[in-house]
Amino acid sequence: MTPLDSGRLNAAMPERPSSTAIPPRKKPVGEAIQAAVENHDAFGFELRVGESMNGIPAEKAVSDIRCDHGGAFPNPSRGQTRRFAYRCALSNQGGQRRLFLAVECEKLPASRPLVVCGIKRPEREAFDNLVRSHAKGGPGLGGRVADIVVRPGAVSFYPPGVFVGKSLLRLNLDEDPPGSLEDSAVRDAWSRALDSAAELVEKACRVEVPVAPQFVYSAILPIVVVPDGALWLASYGGDGKLSAPPAQAEACEYFVGKEIEASGLLGRKFALSHVHFFTLGGFGAFFQKLACDAQAWTLLFRY
Repeated sequence: MTPLDSGRLNAAMPERPSSTAIPPRKKPVGEAIQAAVENHDAFGFELRVGESMNGIPAEKAVSDIRCDHGGAFPNPSRGQTRRFAYRCALSNQGGQRRLFLAVECEKLPASRPLVVCGIKRPEREAFDNLVRSHAKGGPGLGGRVADIVVRPGAVSFYPPGVFVGKSLLRLNLDEDPPGSLEDSAVRDAWSRALDSAAELVEKACRVEVPVAPQFVYSAILPIVVVPDGALWLASYGGDGKLSAPPAQAEACEYFVGKEIEASGLLGRKFALSHVHFFTLGGFGAFFQKLACDAQAWTLLFRY
């Protein structure tokens, strides 16, 4: 090829853009980053969940409320350290009842809702466990630090015959008809809630109070909070058909039946029977009720 031919060939080839060139943006970089953070980062939603637990009035049903935000906890079964969003401990006025909440947050857009599919809760799944630990100076329980109280049926927090989740479905409402989505983010959230709750069981085994009553009863609830408008329920009958059209909800329970071992129970297994799903507004109302309504504590701790 002659130099003349080479020059003609180069002239015919399109000019390549510089590899260091920055493509033009529709908005300044700072604005683009702000929009991306607001749309995709879940930390702001996590803070709003924390805010929903504030503003407790002076006249309340609890003597103590403690909420820890963001911390690490060991998870021996997974061989790793995990992060929790919130851990809350509430005590009633007498100090005989304590409630531990393992709260995780999952930001879901309203166009990608979580649909909890379920049935009427069967009798065999209508139960929960309480940790019964002895007060400081009180007698032990056969050498144990603590024991388990199993509450079946209507006296439990999960009575039979009401809706209970059995399957999770994520939908993309931007498609017509709506298509299903991978729900791994939600499953990871309730997995974290369960792992965090498992360590709270250990803490409940060692609850102490300086004086009588003889025993302290503790309930442990794993919780996942999603944005308002992002939680739907689909209830099925025994024939496998929907018993009613799917409906938005602020709260529901999902059966897991997870058994865990706690060193304070000396070989007995504690059952975390359900995970609670709440919307932001539903969780705020639930927390305020626990803080202010003594009757709610009476219903929660029937045995």
